[in-house]
Amino acid sequence: MSRVFHFWLPPDNHRVRTGADQREVVLPAIPLPLLEPVAGIPSDQAIGEGLYACLRQNPDGDHAAAYARLLADAYPHYLADLAAQAVMIGGKEVDAPYLRRMINCLKILALIEPERADLQAQIGRGWFRLAFEFQELPSSRRHLLAALGALNRARSLGDRSASTLDSLARVNFLIGDYLVARQCWQELLAADGDESLAVRIRGQIERIDSWEVPDYPLMDDLEAMGQALELHGQKDFTAALQRLGEVEKRGGLLADFALPQFFHLAGLCHEGLGEDPRAEERYRQALEVDADFAPARERLAALERKRRRGAIDKGTSD
Repeated sequence: MSRVFHFWLPPDNHRVRTGADQREVVLPAIPLPLLEPVAGIPSDQAIGEGLYACLRQNPDGDHAAAYARLLADAYPHYLADLAAQAVMIGGKEVDAPYLRRMINCLKILALIEPERADLQAQIGRGWFRLAFEFQELPSSRRHLLAALGALNRARSLGDRSASTLDSLARVNFLIGDYLVARQCWQELLAADGDESLAVRIRGQIERIDSWEVPDYPLMDDLEAMGQALELHGQKDFTAALQRLGEVEKRGGLLADFALPQFFHLAGLCHEGLGEDPRAEERYRQALEVDADFAPARERLAALERKRRRGAIDKGTSD
């Protein structure tokens, strides 16, 4: 849930004292966010807490860069917390809210050090991961374009790492810019000696060279999955399955990306229509794509429990 902040305009030349040596830092003449309203002058601690909370909620807001610089100058202990959280979340398989938290942490650090290519690359890879999260599918286009912007910034700042170039190529492939994707993969081939990675990339380059690529942006199919998810939420299961059927018929997205979410969503729609056997089939397809995809395994278990209850009830009535 979003917090409501109370803004306080510091008087001219107002200072806070920070650190063990009580070093003085002059506050900028801009409205500063506070968690609670105050009468008079807020404490130095209250100012720091407000800055930190406001940036974590919206690192793209008004005065965000100035808030981040003030946080770095006067409250540097918060930066260590941000970096630790970003590293901790980035190394795990987490859901959408945690990915958003990681992206915001990295954005704050990037406001302080805008020339750090690695921060932009991590932000871009975070947006790319978020685009494929189940509940984020309706926003997949926006997330992919955010990933594209951050990864391009990382590259322009000198990041030529395999992870950045491969992520940038995959985003460009999704949006239908195949020649730029080829350029990124070709650059990666020249820079990285990983043979297993090279085999996959050569295959992609050969596809593009022979123009055996989808004649539409695969991002459209990801967005169609998002529309199907929204229709499922509205209990319009038939329309949702129609949208998923279009994606499956085109086939490009499912051929190029392992997406157990697609089959899971189809299963949920069939369940909504009371078509349990068809739902089970779809959940099993999800597990064929990813044997560790827990949501599909949980729905299969739920359907099995439902079947057993039905058998017991039938036996009792007989």
